[in-house]
Amino acid sequence: TTLFILFSCTEKQPFNNFFDPNADLEALAPSNLEYEIIDINTVKLSWKDNSVNEEGFVIERKNYDGIWTQIGTVGENITEFIDSDISNNLNYYYRVCAFAQEIHSEYTEEIGYSTYILVPQSFSSIQTAINFADNDDVILVSPGTYHENINYNGKNIIITSLFFTTQDESYISSTIIDGNNNDSVVKFQNNETQAAKLIGLTITNGAAYRGGGIYCSSSNPTIKNVIISNNSAFGYGGGIYCNHSNPTIKNVIISNNSASDNGGGIYCTDSNPIITNCNISNNSANEEGTGLCMNSGTITILNSIFWNNVIYITYSGTITITYSDIEGGHAGTGNISLNPLFVSETDFHLQANSPCINAGNPASEYNDEDGSRNDMGVYGGPNVNW
Repeated sequence: TTLFILFSCTEKQPFNNFFDPNADLEALAPSNLEYEIIDINTVKLSWKDNSVNEEGFVIERKNYDGIWTQIGTVGENITEFIDSDISNNLNYYYRVCAFAQEIHSEYTEEIGYSTYILVPQSFSSIQTAINFADNDDVILVSPGTYHENINYNGKNIIITSLFFTTQDESYISSTIIDGNNNDSVVKFQNNETQAAKLIGLTITNGAAYRGGGIYCSSSNPTIKNVIISNNSAFGYGGGIYCNHSNPTIKNVIISNNSASDNGGGIYCTDSNPIITNCNISNNSANEEGTGLCMNSGTITILNSIFWNNVIYITYSGTITITYSDIEGGHAGTGNISLNPLFVSETDFHLQANSPCINAGNPASEYNDEDGSRNDMGVYGGPNVNW
């Protein structure tokens, strides 16, 4: 299910030559432009014909690039047009003008719709939007604080902020899901795949026995460009709890989370997460693994920073760490144990003389956006957009 939202714009722009009132033929602007959704890929436009002796109508469309493009024409007295070239998760706008020979009328008012599911414009809560969504939908959340605890309910959807459409990192910290210390803030527990994505949000004030911030069980979600901070677990995994799950965790800050037992930042059992270009810092636990505690499984850590918290294996499992800054040291190619020199305790950008700059994996596939060698930590790597 995809929700379509109507927009209107009163600005009128010229097509070519405006209607000449002294001409024999008249091409007056059409009006009352409307749309009807036929299916996910098809929209029917209709309008009112106000012209006398027009030869036809020109239909134009624009999307994210902001460029108006002619997508079709219809003949005289025809007031409908079918656009069957719609892609999911884009914003579209339409306008129509009449023409007669070389004369073109002014345009109708622009109308448009979004194939995103919008919060709070369409649904006041994120969970209500999830309940409405179908697989492959994108829930786009406007800046603000949303006091709720959400569950993906087995849906392979994307929940994201305006960071997703603008790449403006300020939306990550200004779009917050606050768990009200009531439960895990986000739950993946119904066989969600990597197509279930959480992108560009702050997850905070969760409190649960397992997974104060994010709870993963029998799921393999993608968590990217997210801040997970100030969450708590009465048992395990203050920031993230993984049970029989294989999440992809990339360019994520996990900080100032706590656990009464093990795994202040992350706790994993029978799980195989891949952690790339992340900062796991300043987390705490009363027992073991202030940064990360592993019970069983295989964990892969690359180009990341673990500072002011430690990694601990309780029973069994394998942790492979490479090109990362691990306080206290850890065996693995390219690893270091040096103060990363963050800008501050809350700003995890690296100072200019940080030993983590150009210290990540040297393979070109991990290069930073400017083409230089990967920087360790959350602001390093390709297409990081932080």
